[in-house]
Amino acid sequence: MKYAVFQKGPVFDAEVKSANIEEIHAMPGVSHVLVLKGAPRVMEVPPGKPGPGIDDGLRGGVAIVADSWWRAQKARSKAASGLGRGTACQRLERRV
Repeated sequence: MKYAVFQKGPVFDAEVKSANIEEIHAMPGVSHVLVLKGAPRVMEVPPGKPGPGIDDGLRGGVAIVADSWWRAQKARSKAASGLGRGTACQRLERRV
């Protein structure tokens, strides 16, 4: 059996700035390491309701497949260090 984990960014709209794919892939039991860019932000507004709506896009991050849950979690902790603020956060910071 294989186990997959997904490490997304610590903040909304985070992006993968760097990924130590070779180091994660070399860990025992890890078979795949995938960097996912994420979907473009699409805000859906429910009919008849004002406001910004709901963002239902997939966030960028790192997906890891391993042969046990524990090994997948250990590899995910290594992947967390390369995630940073996304473009939406940077645009907000410039406005302030």
